[in-house]
Amino acid sequence: MCANCSIPISLSFDPRAAIHISQILAGFHLLAQSGWCTLTVRQTRRDTSHFHYVLAETAGKSIVFDVHDNGRQPPVLPADHYFRRSACTPQEALGLNYHVSCPGNPYQTMVPAGCKDPAARHVLLRKALAHLPAGSLSDRWVYPGQIAQPAGHPQEESILFLTRTWFPLEEHPGLREEQIVAAHPQLALVLQMDETRAALIRLLRREYGRRAVCGFARTPFAVKHWPSLVVPHALTQKRAYLAVMRRARVCLTTTGLHGSTGWKFGEYAAAAKAFVAEPPQYHLPGGFAANANYLPFHTPEQALSQTEHLRADAIFREEMQRRNAAYYQAFLRPDILVKNALARALE
Repeated sequence: MCANCSIPISLSFDPRAAIHISQILAGFHLLAQSGWCTLTVRQTRRDTSHFHYVLAETAGKSIVFDVHDNGRQPPVLPADHYFRRSACTPQEALGLNYHVSCPGNPYQTMVPAGCKDPAARHVLLRKALAHLPAGSLSDRWVYPGQIAQPAGHPQEESILFLTRTWFPLEEHPGLREEQIVAAHPQLALVLQMDETRAALIRLLRREYGRRAVCGFARTPFAVKHWPSLVVPHALTQKRAYLAVMRRARVCLTTTGLHGSTGWKFGEYAAAAKAFVAEPPQYHLPGGFAANANYLPFHTPEQALSQTEHLRADAIFREEMQRRNAAYYQAFLRPDILVKNALARALE
């Protein structure tokens, strides 16, 4: 690529896409603002149930940025280069995905004309509500400066593990858990994931008392099965959560749906946090590694032990924070994440 040339790039995405793609589009927009590229953005409806991706076309090449949770499904369309959030090979590895935006992000401004599809209308309604000055969705558009921070940031004694339940009991009214699992055996793993999270919340609360900012977001399933573990709704609002996260001494996160690496993994790295996590099942670029960028665990008891290690060892904790701050600048900042992928595709 010419070091002094502005690269023309054509972007397209489906208007039904969720905010999973906000990071990618923010990265492209920030690159355009810097003069690194020029963008043409258009909406494209595709005949597929999977539309959480962005297609970039430049220099005669097509490049897909696929941010779906499940990296083991077939590519959504043929392309010269295919990058995945959940990458089964190092060649596909896009990087950590989390919700971050920027002023002028094409995702926030795209409005399909004459849209009659209920799914698309639902997404557009959520976008519109996100711009209101009040309401549960008004804080959805967070920018890099509201997440990222240097390694030497102020901290409190808190231990953070805020999560949610995923078992879709509310989608099967009138059925008991065992009936749902009998009809959908794959959901047994989702149920086990929620039970593991509940066990970890209990351990952390018992060990750290008021210092443990730990619990489930309010969902029907969480309220029914673990009402004492549900935290106030205000605590799980995006801006409130980010404020608590940025101050926490140690953070924890677990694997997401389809074995995906959840948003909190990316948020913790961006905020230069020291954290404990179930090991990612998919590839990451840049040498992001266990025992360097995070401490791994496989059971709630291991998570508690690793949390205490980070809490008690200030020198090791500060080293991890510095590594994650450096990783953010080299591989995770939205414009850098996109630029790195494009450089690999166009080399």
